[in-house]
Amino acid sequence: MERAARTRRFAVLAIGAIGAIGSLLGALVPTTARAATLIGLLPSPASEALLLSVDCANDGSGEPASMTVQIRDLGPALAPVVSLQARRNFAAKSTTDGIDADGTASPVVILNEGAGRYDLYVDKNGAGEEAFEVVAQCWTGPNGTGSATGTTLRSAQGEPVPTLLPPAGIGLLGLSLALAMAELRARPRSTRPLDRSDSRSALLLLALMVGGLAWLAPAVAGAHSQPGSLGTPASATDYYEIACFDDGHGQPGSLELQIRDASPGAAPFVSVQGHHGLTVRSVSDDLLADILPSPRIFLNGGAVSYFVLVDKSGAGGKFYDLTYHCWTGPDGTGVHTGTSLIIRQSE
Repeated sequence: MERAARTRRFAVLAIGAIGAIGSLLGALVPTTARAATLIGLLPSPASEALLLSVDCANDGSGEPASMTVQIRDLGPALAPVVSLQARRNFAAKSTTDGIDADGTASPVVILNEGAGRYDLYVDKNGAGEEAFEVVAQCWTGPNGTGSATGTTLRSAQGEPVPTLLPPAGIGLLGLSLALAMAELRARPRSTRPLDRSDSRSALLLLALMVGGLAWLAPAVAGAHSQPGSLGTPASATDYYEIACFDDGHGQPGSLELQIRDASPGAAPFVSVQGHHGLTVRSVSDDLLADILPSPRIFLNGGAVSYFVLVDKSGAGGKFYDLTYHCWTGPDGTGVHTGTSLIIRQSE
């Protein structure tokens, strides 16, 4: 009996020791990173969009080189459909789950932008509540290869966008005028009337001044329009930065965006997303190649630069017209003020 008791006590101690050693080894050996998942709900208004972020970091499995992400529409089983746009640095991609609540996610999209924060925009192509699921994973190799590494998916974790200076063209205009003035001052004075060369110089200076003033004047009557095209791949995304600044007509209060599908034929639809700080807005042009653009959306960020993406709901080449204006008041009110656009990516 005593020997049996000692045997049982030894067995219990041995099992405890093995468990402790196993726990220690488990703590010391890095585990395989799991994909990060987030479930959310898009409110009913058509322009509502959500800002998420993915942080890629070395969790012991290796330095991140790429990030993969996809979205799944959880229903209800009616239109609209949900999309996701991923952006970091000067790269952006888009993906859409074209069928509601079928249990299958959208195609995976990949950004090869290394460690750091990736912004994700979740939107839909019309009015109606939509539940969704986002799955993201960071990888040590390019294009989603290598080992899974540290991935953190959060809601509303975007960072402020740095403010851009007014266009450098203002400086170029000033330089041109200065050179023209220097040429006139260098000519010898004469009591004779101006000769032809003097007249040409004077006309050149006048043309530069008039053209420069016209270039600097706010385009109140003329639209700021950016024509563009998206290639055949479903993930094709165009990426712009639009800067709002005071051109003498007042400090900016808001950015206005509209999109028009300029392609004949059937789907996919084109959409535009605007992002500043923690705010994302989205709108789609759901009528193909008609004259009218989408409804307007507004971002009330002030004198900053805004990230603007243009994408589509599936495969197929598309043409579009993007219209953008900066205004001194909120939600497109007040007067038109300084507006400039930079192309970051064209696909």
